[in-house]
Amino acid sequence: MERMLPKTTLRAVVRAKGRITVPAPARKYLELAEGDQVMVVVRQTSLELIPVSLAAPDRLWTLNRTVRNRIEDAEDDFVAGRVVEIQRPGRLLDAVEQVISREAAEPGTERS
Repeated sequence: MERMLPKTTLRAVVRAKGRITVPAPARKYLELAEGDQVMVVVRQTSLELIPVSLAAPDRLWTLNRTVRNRIEDAEDDFVAGRVVEIQRPGRLLDAVEQVISREAAEPGTERS
């Protein structure tokens, strides 16, 4: 059974050497103990702490910054309509070449 976390806002203070104490109610609810590992996901204006014990092992790769950036780029492309539907696998290379040509012709569309 999947455990649903309530949305709760708690306050913490950043101390010397960047240390932050996770508030007791959050530690208790998430069953965090001294020495438990958490992943820190940096967003544009926030931090997300994810207890490693709660992250599905097959999803840990999505927390890699490079992978997350590429996923976000792909989502942006989809929303902006920069997608190509490929009916037959043999047409994949043609579609890729079209995208590369289009990006080369448009300034500011380079990908990292």
